[in-house]
Amino acid sequence: MRVNRINEMEAFIIERGNVSLTELADCFSVSVNTIRRDIAELLKNGNIKKIYGGVMAVSSSVPIPISQREKANISSKHTIGALAAQLVQDNSTVFIDTGTTTTNVLPYLEKKNNVTIITSNLKVMTEIPHYSNLELVSLGGFYDSTTSSFIGASTIEALSSLTFDLVLMSATGVSLERGLTINSYFEEAIKRQLVQQNKGHVALLADTDKYGKAALFSYASFDDMNYVVSEKEPPREYMDHMKANNMVCIYPDPTQNDT
Repeated sequence: MRVNRINEMEAFIIERGNVSLTELADCFSVSVNTIRRDIAELLKNGNIKKIYGGVMAVSSSVPIPISQREKANISSKHTIGALAAQLVQDNSTVFIDTGTTTTNVLPYLEKKNNVTIITSNLKVMTEIPHYSNLELVSLGGFYDSTTSSFIGASTIEALSSLTFDLVLMSATGVSLERGLTINSYFEEAIKRQLVQQNKGHVALLADTDKYGKAALFSYASFDDMNYVVSEKEPPREYMDHMKANNMVCIYPDPTQNDT
């Protein structure tokens, strides 16, 4: 419906900061003329304004570039990647979500056999050719530079008929009240669908800095996760919640020294 498209478009523009008319037409699979009519409606809300060749949010925070996010907590991300790799079985099909933590599982899959990776994460797509034991199925769509991934209706449609042996998910914030949250409107729809279609096979990869925090969009409750992988033991209230909901928490054994 047009009303839904306009609401989604407004959220997308506010999230991105500024977008060209051509990008909007590609993302929403409509003509540029249709986009112009939609924009005329959106201008009445006062949240966006016209710029040359496109539109921009009247007030928006600048997202942290993914190149900068990749450099944060590198040691923790590698620890999480190594632990998450233990969940991947030979002869399995695994979905790797967007984010800067999930990519770090790849180096620890080099001894796995006949594993197929499905992803919309561009970094994963470019890294997998270095691993001859991994097969790649990539999902297309509209490229979102803020998450270095492909999003949009075509991505959701491609996922609609797929289920996986394991889904490795990311989140910007993790809380018991808000669940798993992110700042991307279109990523929310993709992540929500992944969780709903793969119940019993979903793992959250999140460092403990994300616990107790919340972003704009919630895509799942905390106890929708079957596994939670962190670089150290999560806070006690989360551990108690996981135990009460038969969730498996994976983190390094502090009694074991690194070798």
